[in-house]
Amino acid sequence: MLREYVLFLANTGIRHGTEVINLKWKNLEYFIDKDGQRYLVINVDGKRGKREAIARQNTTDYLERLKDLNPKLKKLTLDQIIDKRINTHLFLSASGKRISVMVSEVLLGNSYGNWTLRRVLMDAVEVCIHSDILMPLLP
Repeated sequence: MLREYVLFLANTGIRHGTEVINLKWKNLEYFIDKDGQRYLVINVDGKRGKREAIARQNTTDYLERLKDLNPKLKKLTLDQIIDKRINTHLFLSASGKRISVMVSEVLLGNSYGNWTLRRVLMDAVEVCIHSDILMPLLP
């Protein structure tokens, strides 16, 4: 799930933290422009309010892999999930629990250099922990 989490953030412009953690499958929809081109629109609600993000085309590949990690959604296609507006969080642990908002503010505070990078790394660590992924420790 960590791979999909990072790729999803990088290809949607969605902010880590509350925007992505609160995201549900029902927040995804397709938009078809006047030329017939289909785009994935993601409706997010974060600390700065509601907004729409247009995903890059390859984002559907990451979402396909993400939905396959959820036993309840594995048999459905991505289009079916979007059409049914399923009210389940995108990022769930292996045990089906919602991944919580990170505690990195408490651990790192605001005074340590590149805050955004630190937050993303802390998010990634929590995703690994809740996904039951064991990461090798570097010496």
